[in-house]
Amino acid sequence: RAAQRNRELSLLGRDIGALPAVASAERKQQAARDFRFFCEQYFPQTFHLAWSQDHLKVVGKIEKAVLEGGLFAMAMPRGSGKTTICECACIWAVLYGHRDFVCLIGSDEGHAMDMLESIKTELDGNDLLLEDYPEVCYPIRSLDGIANRCAGQFYKGERTHIGWTAKD
Repeated sequence: RAAQRNRELSLLGRDIGALPAVASAERKQQAARDFRFFCEQYFPQTFHLAWSQDHLKVVGKIEKAVLEGGLFAMAMPRGSGKTTICECACIWAVLYGHRDFVCLIGSDEGHAMDMLESIKTELDGNDLLLEDYPEVCYPIRSLDGIANRCAGQFYKGERTHIGWTAKD
């Protein structure tokens, strides 16, 4: 009985509890099929400048590729936000389930790892994403930056199956 009680206490301590409510279902719904709106609403400090015509063209092509499929090549000057836009597109595609898998390719391993870390940081630390996507962000935030907790994290008695690793 003591062993069973200890197992139950251990499970309770690893369960993240109830998810917070979605703060703005309307904002979340509008962002579902509007990539530009998603960027502006959930990353306001990143996308605080006016969009150029080139940016709007790229945002439109990304939106079409994510929602309908397809490929396109993008070339813009260094420092124009290509990587940031692509990282946000990956987050958008996955949060809404527009794509089951996304592939973001960096120029080399270091750049690829930096992009992955940037996406992980947004999912863990962006309060606006947490407000409207608690089903994704709350379990991540509940890890408190400790990747070892992934395997033992539960939600309503079921494992969350988070894989949160780094290459080391």
